[in-house]
Formats: sequence, structure tokens, C-alpha cells
Amino acid sequence: ERINEKMAIEEVKDFLRSLPYRVAGKTKAGTPVYGSGSGSGDGFVSMGDFAVDASRSAELGEMAEAMAEAEAGEAITTATTETTTTLPKLRTALGSSVLLSRVLRPSSSSSSSSSLSDALLLLNLLNANSLVEDSPANFRFDVIAASVPPDDVASAKKKVVSREARYNGLLDKLRVLPEETSGALLPAAEELRGTSSWIVRLTKEEATRETVAGVSELLAEADELKNAVVLVEGVESEAEGADFLTEVGWDDLRARCVDLGKKCTFLLVGELYDGDASNLYHVAKLEVNVASATAVTTTSAVTTSAATTTTTATTANDTSSSSSSSPSKLSRKEAYRILASALSLESTANTSLYLNERPRTLDATTAAVSVDPFEELFPFPTYTGGPDDDDAWLAYKKECYAVQEKRKEARIE
Repeated sequence: ERINEKMAIEEVKDFLRSLPYRVAGKTKAGTPVYGSGSGSGDGFVSMGDFAVDASRSAELGEMAEAMAEAEAGEAITTATTETTTTLPKLRTALGSSVLLSRVLRPSSSSSSSSSLSDALLLLNLLNANSLVEDSPANFRFDVIAASVPPDDVASAKKKVVSREARYNGLLDKLRVLPEETSGALLPAAEELRGTSSWIVRLTKEEATRETVAGVSELLAEADELKNAVVLVEGVESEAEGADFLTEVGWDDLRARCVDLGKKCTFLLVGELYDGDASNLYHVAKLEVNVASATAVTTTSAVTTSAATTTTTATTANDTSSSSSSSPSKLSRKEAYRILASALSLESTANTSLYLNERPRTLDATTAAVSVDPFEELFPFPTYTGGPDDDDAWLAYKKECYAVQEKRKEARIE
């Protein structure tokens, strides 16, 4: 009964707030509700540009009195049920200019058009005014620059121009610039002048110890440069990624960034393929043990909206261990979305992450709660749909949520 009463109160409150009139002596500043006042012979109350039927005004006046009394009682019952929502901590020094190095160029495993099309998604995320993509709240770049080989400037400009880019203002911010040294893996220090954030894409073969040392030098020389994200393709597994970090001297780069007050993030992936993702994705944080030249991989589940100090993420409640074998591939679009999140989050500063996909057939929810005493009483369903069947996957998640609610109710009883 109390729940029904509260629902009725909320309906009344929503209705009153939707009316552009004022109740004498009962309105709060900035809260438009309905009006009352001296009536006229035609049965309407004069309120300047507005009018309300006098009989309806009296009825709404009684509703307002009841609402005020109910709110007083409601405050007592809800005072102990307040909840606190924790939001991710975002970086505060991304600045107004970002440079993309070696992003607007096709990879060896994809066509030129598809690779640049996926890169356009990253540009739209950085623009933070996309019609279809949600960008991090701290993206406020006025200049989005991309360096390409001199011979590719015209074609790159042509391929990133789209109807959405014209309408959302991306073309007003985008600068496609020729590389100072054609074919160079890293930009010259002069190219980074005035840049506050930097994104560079490399292959595993290109990301040598000398190249990583070059990243460190550029971060040290460019005073205005505060953030860098390095995307490395061709790393086949988390174990290989840990060995790779040891080989290229990741710990030296991380220590120097800490000393300089700069923030650098390494994202390691296997093969990036064209098109949208159809599986779950998994993000693992990699740590290097310099003394033994081995790596320890730690994995935990977290969604982007709840990421605070944890830097691993899964989608659709994927909380499984990273020990299971997984395909070392990832959709390029999904990789760019994760890259944008990594640039924005404070928790990814000076960390290295491994990205890959997980098959949807993994029953992660069941594995995570296998010790639940109500497991036999309320078992989780088994997913039987195909990897691309979104409707079946959504129905499966709803069934899992329903089972979770039943278990909670059983514990309370």
C-alpha cells in the first residue's frame, strides 16, 4: 500500500510540474506548476499569458495540499534509503588539441576504405558531437589533427569527409597534416608543439625498445603534451603482451612519465578486423615483474560507467577469468571505443592493457555465482542462440537477471 501511495504521489507531482502556472504561496522558486488567483465572470483565472479553468484550479489546489502532506511523511521513510552513485574519475588535463599519428592509414590486414571508415569513428568520438556515438564527458578538443604521409593528404581528407562530419562540426576541427618525415614511426617534436593529447598506432614489429624510448623523449620534450595512448597491434596473447612489455622497456617509460607528471597508456591487441563486434570484449591489465622478467596478469570485471581505480572491463556481465583461451582479435571499431575511454579515464594513466574478444557462449554469470546456496533452487539458463543473434542474447540476459532477483528474494525470506 505504501508503494502504491508513493507512486500516486509521484504521478501527481509530475502532472503539476508539467503545467506552466503558479500556485500562490505554494510554489518553489524555479518550479513551474499551476495557477490560482482572483476569478473572473467567465469562469477562468487570469494569469497574464496563461489561463486555467477555475473549477480545475480548485481541484488541483486540493491535490497540492495532499501532495505537501504526503511529502512530509515520504521524507521520513526515504531518508534512510538514499544511495550513493560512484562515477569514474576523468582526467582533467586533456587540453584542447589532440594529434593522431599513423591512424588515418590502412593496416596490412584491411582495405584502405574500411580502415579509414573505422578511424572516422574515433574522430567522431574525439569530436564529442556525434549523432550516434556517446563520447567521454571530458573531451573538449578544439583541434583534432591527424598526420599522414605527404602523398596521402588529399585522399585521407576525401575519405573522412561524410555527411555526419559536416553536420556535427568535425570538419571545423579536423586538420589532416603531412608528416614532417614521410614513413616515420613517430612524429617530430615540432609536430607535437601545442598538442596536449597524442594517439599513436604501431605494429608489434614497429614498437621496438628504440621506438618506445622515442615516445619517452617526445613526452619529455613537449611541455604541453600531457597524455599519450599507444595502440600496438599484433600481440597474440596476454602472456606475449607481458613479455613484450619487458622487451620494450615499458617500466622505464612508466617511471619517467610519473616523474614528468605525464600520463601514458599502452593498449595491446592481436588482429584488428573490419566491421562491428559480435562477441564480448575483454580488457586485462598487464604488470611486469622486472626482477624475474615475467609478467603477472590480473583480471577483474568492471563496466565503463563504474570504472574508478580498476582498469579492466567486460561487457554483458562477463566476469570470467582470463585463463581461458580466447581469440586474439578485436573489432577495430571496438578497439577505438576502448581507446577513447582509456584516454579519458584517470584509472588508465600509466598502465598497459590487453584487449581481445570472448565468445558469447561463455556462461560467465553462472561461473561467477557458483557458490550461491540457491544455485540448485534457481539455476541460471544456458545460452543457446547464435553469436550474432542479438534478440536471443538480450532474452538470455533478461532471464539471468530474473534468476538473480529470485535469489535475492529467497535470501530475504
